[in-house]
Amino acid sequence: MAARVAAHTSIFQQFGFHQVKQADRIADTIAETGFDALELHHAALAGDDYKNRLEHAQRNSGQALIGVSHSLPLWNQGV
Repeated sequence: MAARVAAHTSIFQQFGFHQVKQADRIADTIAETGFDALELHHAALAGDDYKNRLEHAQRNSGQALIGVSHSLPLWNQGV
């Protein structure tokens, strides 16, 4: 089974992107850089019509969606 390498969309928010309104541009950029998938930041699930916009962006870019994070400090969790 091949591993998927994903990019997290929160990095775009740090540069002023709106994760719902600019979902197409974010997904296209992630695809152009060679990532196989994307992981959404919880902020992407807010706003009007977020579901349709995100599905459209995912479908048009060919990116797989691997999940949504909720800003938990997972780096600090015991395994």
